[in-house]
Amino acid sequence: MPLPLPELVFGSLLERWNAYAPFTLSPGLRDFARECVGISHYDLKAWVVSVAGGRHAGFVGRCGYRVLRYDPYWARVLCLLADYAAYAGVGIKMAMGMGACRRADLDSAVSD
Repeated sequence: MPLPLPELVFGSLLERWNAYAPFTLSPGLRDFARECVGISHYDLKAWVVSVAGGRHAGFVGRCGYRVLRYDPYWARVLCLLADYAAYAGVGIKMAMGMGACRRADLDSAVSD
């Protein structure tokens, strides 16, 4: 089971955004996330859920990301998608309760 790597999380959000938003975002975001964004902190527990006749592995907890090579355009796109995550979810089976996430302030994310 992979960690919630930046390119997977933001790639999932990018796909949803481009499927439903009135304007599309560049697929180059995946490359930026893979090359320039890292996991800064995490407190995750693996979790397996039985949904629709199958078992699906995922995570419960917190994961923070940090831009390692700052670019103002890509940083704004990442923030946009991080806010969108509360509405879109990440990964699979969102309609069945999986993939829920939200953007948290850095101070509250690392102090809890």
